[in-house]
Amino acid sequence: MDRFTVSSIVKVMNELFPKEASFVISDDKRYIYYQPSKQIDLKIRPGDKIKPESVTYKALTVQRKIAEQKDSRVFGVPYFGISVPILDDGNPKGCVTAILPRKPLLTMPYLTIRVMDRWLPVPFENVIYLEAQNRKTFVKSTYAEGYHIWLCRSSWVGANRTRTSYH
Repeated sequence: MDRFTVSSIVKVMNELFPKEASFVISDDKRYIYYQPSKQIDLKIRPGDKIKPESVTYKALTVQRKIAEQKDSRVFGVPYFGISVPILDDGNPKGCVTAILPRKPLLTMPYLTIRVMDRWLPVPFENVIYLEAQNRKTFVKSTYAEGYHIWLCRSSWVGANRTRTSYH
């Protein structure tokens, strides 16, 4: 990959991902660019060989997008990686990877649905099916049915680096 291509990719990645993200660009064998963030630094250096346990290696091997959480055994820091291979005539030529602080695991094993005039928690094991209806999620469970509505969604850092929350 030439320098112009790498700088173009990095510019786009900075616009797409929140400021907490680090970025790695590799060819098919080595890391060629690394931009750490203040939140997460895997201590990768350009020229380092791609680690076999990394999401970059897996994306190059299976030749498709990979999004996985990794524990600290790979780089000494747990992280969530999203990696997309760059293919040329079906052959992997490189990879672009975004590295984020580890995603929090889902802590509540239920959905909350609106039933008439109240909210009702429904454990996952009682959900029969989910269905999208008019941009809302209809939930049918073993004992109730109603709409699950996101009361608060995650914040996103836009292109101008301002934080936007959707409620």
